[in-house]
Amino acid sequence: MNATYQESFDIDPACRQLCIGGRVYHLLHYLPLTDHDIFFAGHSDIRQRFVVERIDAPFHVAVVCVAGQGELLDDDRRLPLGPGMLGILPAGPARRGLRLTGEHWQLAWLLLDPTPRWARFAGPRASSLAIGGADSLFHALALFCHQARDRAAGAGAALVTTLDLLQRALAHGLPADEHAPRLRALFEQVGQDPAHDWRVEALAAAYGVGAEQLLRLCQKHLGRTPQQLLIAQRMERAQRLMLAGCERVGDVAAAVGYQEIASFSRRFQRHFGVNPSEMLRQLHATPRAMPLEPRVLPVR
Repeated sequence: MNATYQESFDIDPACRQLCIGGRVYHLLHYLPLTDHDIFFAGHSDIRQRFVVERIDAPFHVAVVCVAGQGELLDDDRRLPLGPGMLGILPAGPARRGLRLTGEHWQLAWLLLDPTPRWARFAGPRASSLAIGGADSLFHALALFCHQARDRAAGAGAALVTTLDLLQRALAHGLPADEHAPRLRALFEQVGQDPAHDWRVEALAAAYGVGAEQLLRLCQKHLGRTPQQLLIAQRMERAQRLMLAGCERVGDVAAAVGYQEIASFSRRFQRHFGVNPSEMLRQLHATPRAMPLEPRVLPVR
């Protein structure tokens, strides 16, 4: 991560916060944070005066508010951030930050490395979402910070809980009409590379949720389970291969990720109502138009 950026702080002594870093050079550090691409984690009890600004920050900032009132700064934009809201300040070339606008502001926050794991936070502008479970997320992150500071054995479990709650908050915080196209795009990559060893857990991680949450989202927005969507993508690719001229069931099965022809054939028949051998016979029996021979007409 490029460490060249500018930052400024104007924080009243009445403010209290606890910060845990992911690098050994941080005063309070918990090195497993780096396994999750987290640069810093903390929680803050803000009073009197608080302004933090960064220019060209090389990390995303995720902020969850449980009490009080403040705002996100995004160049010339101001976004209110109150209780039950998640604020996102993306990494990148801009002047972004946080400012107290009321008398009190209670936050938990994460500084996230701009890796594929946290691609959901990337973007050209800051944003805020109303989320469920903000209190639980705040308390889980605060518990992690205190246990990491005290070198307590439960810090790892508290961190896992925090990240699970964050992913759930992100999933539920999306407008409903955004889920269906994002989920379809997620599963379309299966059709593009069907022989890959696709796992629901890996797809869930790519979407930024747990496997159980992905199941609920797929059922709600696409009407099928993730496993059904995986199978559908492979079966539809298999049919396209047959239409394109692939004539051996074994070759089609291997191309869409099946090592056993019998297993592929059962899946194919359940999906299309006909076994793949019969479909191939039907395709080969269909008359095909032949290209016309070019003719030279006599000149009269």
